[in-house]
Amino acid sequence: MKGLVINRHPTNFSRLPLTLFALILTLCHGSPVQGGEPGSEQLARSFSERKLGPAEILGELGIEAPRSCLDFTDRDVLDARKARWASAIAVLNHTHPDQLVGWIVGSTPPPKAALREAEFQKDCLLAAMIGDVNRSPLRLRVILNYGDVFEGEVANARQLASRFEQTPGWRRRILSHLTQSSYRDAKSQSHIWMRKYLFEGRSFNIVSEQAGERCGLPAGQTWKPESSRHHRCWKEQLSPEEREREILHASSAPGISRHHWGSEFDLFSLNPNSFTDGAPLNHDYQWMTQHALNFGFFQPYRGEKAKGGHAGYMEERWHWSYLPLAQAIHDFIAANETRVERALNHQWDEFEARSNRWRRAKIAYFPFVRSRWRDYVFNIDLPPAPTVVAEAEPEPELEARSDVLSNEP
Repeated sequence: MKGLVINRHPTNFSRLPLTLFALILTLCHGSPVQGGEPGSEQLARSFSERKLGPAEILGELGIEAPRSCLDFTDRDVLDARKARWASAIAVLNHTHPDQLVGWIVGSTPPPKAALREAEFQKDCLLAAMIGDVNRSPLRLRVILNYGDVFEGEVANARQLASRFEQTPGWRRRILSHLTQSSYRDAKSQSHIWMRKYLFEGRSFNIVSEQAGERCGLPAGQTWKPESSRHHRCWKEQLSPEEREREILHASSAPGISRHHWGSEFDLFSLNPNSFTDGAPLNHDYQWMTQHALNFGFFQPYRGEKAKGGHAGYMEERWHWSYLPLAQAIHDFIAANETRVERALNHQWDEFEARSNRWRRAKIAYFPFVRSRWRDYVFNIDLPPAPTVVAEAEPEPELEARSDVLSNEP
């Protein structure tokens, strides 16, 4: 792809004032500055005195949309990017604590810098994948599936990949169609949750083995609100807690969805059968498992926690998470559970009150979630640790590559 640049050294403080650079170094290493005051507090005080908003603070900390793709092949670089986001979150926790927690539970939009970095890296990842259509031993079909979508303009994967590289407008259309879902706020998530809980609208999720045994339904089929048999099972034979559990197999409750963070993307297809062995997108999924982490992405829901008897979501081969941002937020929640729980309960109270405004019989939509939300936030499948290999000679600086993007004008 013309003009596409990869950046092997994304953590660059060269443009920052020396005093701020020193404070950020202190903050990233978690040690106190001279005089014993934590770096995050001193930075926060400086920003507060200047009445800076979150976006301005992130800019002061050097966090902005990448101008070229960030290369995380070196896992130390990946860890450094996560540490940088953790440092920024620590500062925002002092300067704008309510907005920070609102971002995490989905009541406040994420900072634009967070959205832009995750989105840009996602596009870098997809561009690399499409660039591999002509090189990978895997039979990548993901771009071929979009030939008919664009008026049959081209006939095969090679032509599609070539068109993708040469035509910016067409490239944007492809990237948009490959992305099924991204940022979603808590209000939007609440509509999804309540529609399913009330058993309305289109088919959803998969009937669990437990529900299938209880109601005499074949496990593995989708829940169908239009089916009288399914309706009777849901409304009469499942307890309120069991209904919540059925929803939680594949849908987060509002407030605990990682999609609130701006770091999550559902890619290619939302049909689990599209990615299984022999299915059209299986080779594309295999490519993602081999290469996604080089761009900062991992699959948080491989189903391993749920299979191990823990509360957790089903395997989602379409769900990919931008690790530097997502895991910095994840760690903040772990260190501030009480505050986050308070915000979650307040939000759930509001959603229930709004839905029950005209109901004689009030519905409690979230009792199970209120007691078990930690399981669904923390039971994720992290990427495996990198294999330790003998140290090699340093490679020459790579200035450009054809499979990644650039924000250069």
